[in-house]
Amino acid sequence: DLYYRLNQFVLTVPPLRDRGEDILLLSYYFLEKYRLQYPDKEIADFSPQSLRIISSYEWPGNVRQLASAIHKAVITAQSPIVEVQIKTKENTVTNLDQATRNFQLKLINRVLDMTGGNKDQAAGMLGIHRSTLFRYLNPPAK
Repeated sequence: DLYYRLNQFVLTVPPLRDRGEDILLLSYYFLEKYRLQYPDKEIADFSPQSLRIISSYEWPGNVRQLASAIHKAVITAQSPIVEVQIKTKENTVTNLDQATRNFQLKLINRVLDMTGGNKDQAAGMLGIHRSTLFRYLNPPAK
């Protein structure tokens, strides 16, 4: 009975990557939290490069990943200016075929989201035939 009563209220929380203005606010919240947790560290602020990294990263792990990255940066900080380092896909080498495939899938998924999952409309927007769209979505097993 409780489940059905609670199920009437649906809360949709967008992923962190879609809430760009919240990322820096949360980052400073976590910096202050860990600064208080480690008072001997004398933490002052993020480096400008760290702020760029934090702002541009997509945060697939959402808030937990952000908190973890800042926690690690505070623990390893050697100065009052915190350097956040995130292992990103840009740091790894991907072959051209895989990079092209990743781009195609990202674009197709974005267009499918825009069309509400309508594959005919998505194929039209992409300028490809519907069967080609299915081929991109379901590649043959290697």
